[in-house]
Amino acid sequence: MKDFESVLTKVPYNDIFDNPEYRKQLYQEYKAVTIKDFDASLQSYLKQKLSPEEQKMYEDENREPKNGYYFQAAIEKKMTDLAKEFKELDPIPQEYAVKDIKQTPTYKSLAGIQSLLLKYQDLALHDIDASDKADKYMTNIKDMMEHFTNSFKLDLIDRILNTDNYNTAIFFHKKFNPQDNPYEYKKRWEQLKISLNARLIEYKTELLEDIQNPTIIYDGLAKGLNQYVETTDKVISYIIQNQELPSNNTKQLWKNTFASAIIFCDMTGLAVSQWNKCFRFKNNRILKDSHRSKSNGDGGTYKVPEIQKIFEKYLK
Repeated sequence: MKDFESVLTKVPYNDIFDNPEYRKQLYQEYKAVTIKDFDASLQSYLKQKLSPEEQKMYEDENREPKNGYYFQAAIEKKMTDLAKEFKELDPIPQEYAVKDIKQTPTYKSLAGIQSLLLKYQDLALHDIDASDKADKYMTNIKDMMEHFTNSFKLDLIDRILNTDNYNTAIFFHKKFNPQDNPYEYKKRWEQLKISLNARLIEYKTELLEDIQNPTIIYDGLAKGLNQYVETTDKVISYIIQNQELPSNNTKQLWKNTFASAIIFCDMTGLAVSQWNKCFRFKNNRILKDSHRSKSNGDGGTYKVPEIQKIFEKYLK
């Protein structure tokens, strides 16, 4: 049971298993698993091989090179050596073995549901009508819930919707009127669909507004870069934040040198290939990684120190 408790946190929506009934159901599934969790088993091995003092010293997140520094270094070396020893154990001895909770039907369903919900949210990023995909995701989510009890389904939907699970009336109704739970589940399922679709529409609206009216993060940067590029604060802010050109915008004209463009890339984290999708030179030349050698400047026309100072002012 101890190893079960140590891996329970890996399960999506694991706070649901504060309910003893659900916890017991998952534990029965866990006992039937035969595949071992290598990483969890390694941690079990290390804990049994280290003294409590050694474990505390190694797990201390605020270690500093002062008191006990050499002892800490010795512990880290011991941990590395123990990990190497453990990798040579085949099969994993029973006293260290921890089962892989990801093999349980409940984990697989919950992980699948969580993944589909994330994909559902990502539909807002698509330019096309995503209603067909949204319906398909909802059908898949419903199928993954099928092996759960109706009470579990209700609690899971509440968890997804972030509703108040501690509402006393709802709690006692679930507990003492389980015969009603199938009907409650149908109602709650419809609530989930409506809520997710509303969120999808709301998020798509927000994204559209952000694209059409990008937030100005670097107010005044366009003016500061005037000798380098023809742009606006909205567009340059969007490029720096999203590493791409806002839709319905043409490439911004870069009026300066290859070297200054490379400095722009380095200061903003923009790849050279991304830069070429956002900016253009007047003669339609292409920026290349090979231009990086010129970005060090030679005291000539590149004005590297100046553009660095401009970015240091805004990109803090």
